[in-house]
Amino acid sequence: MRTKSSLRIGVRSQHTLLSYLFSPFAILFAFSVLFVYADVTSVKSKAVEAAEAETTTPDSAKDESPENAKDAKDSKPEEKLSPEELKKQQEEKRLREINDENYALYQLLVDTIDQVEANYVKPISKKELIEAAIGGVLNKLDPYSDYIPIEGVEDFRADLENRFGGLGIHTSKQRDKLVVVSPLADSPAYRAGIRPDDVITAINGESTKGMSLDESSDKLKGPVGSRVTLTVERKKKGAFDVVLTRDLINIPTVSGCSRNADDSWNYWIDVRNKIAYVRISSFSQKTTDELESVLKKLTDSDMRGLILDLRFNPGGSLGAAIEVCDMFVDEGTIVSVKGRVTDEKTWFASKGKTLTRVPMAVLINHYSASAAEIVSACLQDSKRAKIVGERSFGKGSVQNVIDMDGGALKLTTSGYFRPSGHNIHREEGFTEEDEWGVTPDMIVKLNSYQNEQVLWRYQFLDILLNPEKDKDGKPIVPPVRAGEPNRTVPVIDGQISRALQWITSGR
Repeated sequence: MRTKSSLRIGVRSQHTLLSYLFSPFAILFAFSVLFVYADVTSVKSKAVEAAEAETTTPDSAKDESPENAKDAKDSKPEEKLSPEELKKQQEEKRLREINDENYALYQLLVDTIDQVEANYVKPISKKELIEAAIGGVLNKLDPYSDYIPIEGVEDFRADLENRFGGLGIHTSKQRDKLVVVSPLADSPAYRAGIRPDDVITAINGESTKGMSLDESSDKLKGPVGSRVTLTVERKKKGAFDVVLTRDLINIPTVSGCSRNADDSWNYWIDVRNKIAYVRISSFSQKTTDELESVLKKLTDSDMRGLILDLRFNPGGSLGAAIEVCDMFVDEGTIVSVKGRVTDEKTWFASKGKTLTRVPMAVLINHYSASAAEIVSACLQDSKRAKIVGERSFGKGSVQNVIDMDGGALKLTTSGYFRPSGHNIHREEGFTEEDEWGVTPDMIVKLNSYQNEQVLWRYQFLDILLNPEKDKDGKPIVPPVRAGEPNRTVPVIDGQISRALQWITSGR
């Protein structure tokens, strides 16, 4: 009964609903809804068509239509972009395109490194790959741009400034023995009596046998003020220990033409005519002070002529080169620096800083570069000195050291130009006929053997004998070795001879 009753209720409900849906009132209501929906849809469709027409119809077509003509009367004309705004808009678009292209290139580089690291036949670290990628970038530049890894930055800066912390000993490896070539002037090693040919057999008790030069150098270096014990073996004396205190070592850059008995420099190359000789081996932060001290002594001793030797000088500090020029000229341009993204800068001589006005000759050769070329070019253009020797190297570019996370970047950013405005740098592909470097006023060529002898002489004179002293405190000078010149007598080569001739005769 309950089931039948329920069924009836359901049938009755369906019948009632059908009766209602098909009643006149419901039919009328449905048609009203349909008409309203159709009207709304029509309005919406027209709006969409109008928008599309507004987007796709050319401006000329819109202007010609009657409706647009009417609207134009009722509305203000569209505001146009100014030339400056249009240019800015175009520049922003160009930068977006460049950024998109750069991002794609950077992504390519990152993907390449990831693929190599993941799939290369041998294991290789990401650090190695990134440093190799940096090297590849710099290989597209000049030979003077370079990347210095973080572990090499400290040594690089020490070399740049010609200073380091240590004992001041030049060593070599001979038959697996660590042999002293020379102590440096006024260094802990020199003050402790270390001499050439001493053999260092142990460093802090550790034998140097089988130790490489790099390993021994690392052990000799250390914090300033720290101590190290060397076991030294010397002929006729045997083995003994020496305790030395590490100090800040400054490598001298200014030297003379021969050595005195006590290892000090002799600067007089022609005593009778009072002509001095000064050599600058490189330009460091200490060069200016060293040269100023020497020139004052020579001037006080009535110097009448000066030979400045810049042969085999690879360059160095731009500031030191400018200051050296300022010691010899009192007006005019010293050097100009120009770059692609750097402002041009010019340095001028300062009055009152000139230390000497005596006749002067400057020696250069093919290995005189950079700062050495700045000095010789300035003195030549200002007619302050005669340049003697051979055409210089032609390295007229400026490198800035840019500190980076994980190392430093030595990057060429600009170039030197001499006071005359002429170029110094020798670009790739330049010939002897092109403008570059410094061409001497008096060309005197030396052959390869003669150049080797000049360089050997410099190296020979850099060796300090550190002689013992007698009871009166005078140095005991050892006899001259076979095949070696007398270090106390100046040696005059063809280029020095020509410079002397010009200073003494004026021609």
